[in-house]
Amino acid sequence: LPRYGEDLGHKGTATTALALIGLFNVFGSLTAGALGGKHSKTKLLAGIYALRGAVIATYILLPASPTSTILFGCAIGVLWLSTVPLTSAMVSDQFGTAHSGALFGIVFLSHQFGALAGALMGANLYDMTGSYDIVWWIAVALGVVAMALHLVIEEGPVPEPPAVGTGKHRLAPAGGLATFVIVVGVVAALTPAGAASAASDDVGALAGWCFSVIS
Repeated sequence: LPRYGEDLGHKGTATTALALIGLFNVFGSLTAGALGGKHSKTKLLAGIYALRGAVIATYILLPASPTSTILFGCAIGVLWLSTVPLTSAMVSDQFGTAHSGALFGIVFLSHQFGALAGALMGANLYDMTGSYDIVWWIAVALGVVAMALHLVIEEGPVPEPPAVGTGKHRLAPAGGLATFVIVVGVVAALTPAGAASAASDDVGALAGWCFSVIS
């Protein structure tokens, strides 16, 4: 955004708009979190992404001015981090709280990869075309795609996966495996030295069969 402001001839204003995005993130996040406790999180997220696309499209279609840049910073700030409380709550609702930290960590990690790809793509497209227009319109299109995806997400807990062992091959439980190891150890300790060689082949065959079932 500051670089785009330089192209428009008002560098200082664009830098101020970037700071306003950070300020208005506070209000957007608090408002989204409060609304998410009362209304559909997926529909709220769809609305936020649609508004992002609309705000960006409006900004690049209006005549460039310091006032429009300042207003853009305020509006996009409200819509930027407001997705975080809704997304984290939706993940917890669907998958429970036992692993919500790890799951949201995956969400956040993928977000960083997207940020990296977006910054690199924006720089390359600017070098190729001399303009950020394509980057802006890609952002608008992604807002529309994100809106559509969130409208088809089903809220509520995800169904539990089928219980282990209902298929053709059943996995040996951990307790059974531990018992097998203990029995093999006791038998080996009590087997006379002369019979150990013959017994080892049988034990080895049995162990191989057990581990093939487990795997």
